[in-house]
Amino acid sequence: MKRNLFFMYAISFFQGMVFYASIATLYRRAARLTVFQITLIESISMALTLIFEIPWGIVADRIGYRRTMIICGILYFISKIIFWRAQDFAGFLCERVLLAIVCAGLSGVDTSILYLSCEEKESQHAFGIYNSLGSAGLLAAAAVYAVFVGDDYRAAGFLTVISYGIAAVLGLSL
Repeated sequence: MKRNLFFMYAISFFQGMVFYASIATLYRRAARLTVFQITLIESISMALTLIFEIPWGIVADRIGYRRTMIICGILYFISKIIFWRAQDFAGFLCERVLLAIVCAGLSGVDTSILYLSCEEKESQHAFGIYNSLGSAGLLAAAAVYAVFVGDDYRAAGFLTVISYGIAAVLGLSL
């Protein structure tokens, strides 16, 4: 059980490492997307996340939380590769559609695994650590971006691919 907590914490940290988080709009603008197109992509993503919530919940109950977490981790990794390589509206839309599927799939599954991996009286502590490590990953990525990446948006995308690849591999250890 403690082993699952360790891997969930590590996954949270690496999935928090979105090196392009602070410049996502600039990243897309550099690929010649308009602000309207970016807004449209985000709106579609949010709507799809809501649409996929219930079906993913049914699937997660049938195939299990571990398998759902692994599938979503791999799809998350693929979505970051698509974002990194995207050159146009269709590429960025594809990434966000996949991301919507992933977010709906992970919704509740990660917290269920955390809850089942610790004693009931320790669950609040485990959730706090899990969420804090996601934020720590984001802060670490921002620091690396500021010091080493600079104006190379594609390098930020590639570093995010690496961190999500590590998270996907860690998911296999649950």
